[in-house]
Amino acid sequence: MNNINIFSYVIADHQISDVKMEIYFAPAVLDAFYSKEDLLTLSRESRGKQEALDGIINIIEGQVEKYNTYEIWYDLIDYKGIELVWKSKFVEEKKTMYVEVLYSRGNHPEEETTH
Repeated sequence: MNNINIFSYVIADHQISDVKMEIYFAPAVLDAFYSKEDLLTLSRESRGKQEALDGIINIIEGQVEKYNTYEIWYDLIDYKGIELVWKSKFVEEKKTMYVEVLYSRGNHPEEETTH
């Protein structure tokens, strides 16, 4: 075996009124805000306040209220100077909103959107 790559991602739960949000943060998003050491600490603690993640979630919650919908096909947000892409799907029967947060290629126009 020549190389091993480990991809870390985070799935977070949040609640907006009576709708559950399940939020997937792509590895490149985590790399933009956390060092490897911070990610290890994050994985050990797994609960409580996480500044970057909470900040991004708060922006998304504000966008949901602004657009008055739980389903977004594609939206750009800026958190601490980093451009992110998020999209969501709403499953009404489960009252659950599935959200993906990706690192935008706008941060590096020469590359495609990074997962």
